[in-house]
Amino acid sequence: SFIAYGGDDESEVIHVISIEKPEIKSIKFKCKFPEYTGLPENELVVGQSSWMILENSSLTIDGVANKIIAKVELFCNAILVPQVTIKSNENVFSILINSEFLKSGSYEIRLYDINGITKDPGLGFSITIFQDKLAEINLKLKYFSDIITPAGVLSCKWFVKDDCGAMSANLVLSTLNKEEKLENLKKINLFENKNKLLKLFEDQNNLTLSDYQLKPNQQLLIYLEATDFFVRTPNIFSRSNVTHLAVVSTEEFEKLIFAKEQELRTEIERLLKEEEGLQISSASILDSNKVKAIWGNNEIKEMMNIEKKQKLMEQKNTRVISRFDQLLNDMAVNQISDD
Repeated sequence: SFIAYGGDDESEVIHVISIEKPEIKSIKFKCKFPEYTGLPENELVVGQSSWMILENSSLTIDGVANKIIAKVELFCNAILVPQVTIKSNENVFSILINSEFLKSGSYEIRLYDINGITKDPGLGFSITIFQDKLAEINLKLKYFSDIITPAGVLSCKWFVKDDCGAMSANLVLSTLNKEEKLENLKKINLFENKNKLLKLFEDQNNLTLSDYQLKPNQQLLIYLEATDFFVRTPNIFSRSNVTHLAVVSTEEFEKLIFAKEQELRTEIERLLKEEEGLQISSASILDSNKVKAIWGNNEIKEMMNIEKKQKLMEQKNTRVISRFDQLLNDMAVNQISDD
């Protein structure tokens, strides 16, 4: 209480009552993950003001205030969120944000006492919603033919990446017989990981086909599969494209490779003749115009056309060399000499 004095006058006794604003004394944030993850309810760490939460999760907020409260409000990006379930009893309150209404943003909890008094701003925190994407994977086989022998040794380069942590990966081999009957041949485990912080795995492995008793007339199917730490169901994986290879005998492979080699040799002879023709045309134009101080438009156009054809010839030659290298690679994979 106090009295105000001014000159010869004074006020009546003024009584001031201090009203404590409602504040949160303790609070817990509990995140319920989607059912497909198989993860238990997780209590978020209090003390940090920002969390990343998996898409389709729900959030429960349980708190205790310093006094009896009459109303609780939740704001997201300064806008009142009406689609939440709020319960309060004296100084205890609970807020449930269902998965369809939980989104990324800056949140604020405001408590009101029976006199409508609130603390402004209230308790703030932020949430970032992230998606559970399937693991990003890639499998590359250093092989170019669509046929292979049972003696083949394939070089397999692979990687698995996932923002939530890569859990495991397998190289899967299957076969198809003439009746289109699928048989699982082998599932080769590439890695098992229990550390969610490890997000990327990559390596190169040699696949020795003689270990699997392959027979001619089978179809060999090869693909990579991987899982992350948010597995939707036990049967869903990230899966690479399936490589199909027809299994043939060594004799059959050599016949087919020899046929491809003959095609390339025929192509080389044709390219050599084409290149020789371009050289003759170019020399002819140069000879017929070497006494001229200035070339005419027709001569210039002819030379430009020849230059374009020569550049195309270089590209064709590069492709032929590349195809030869591929043949040599595939012969080496199948343990066949290039003699």
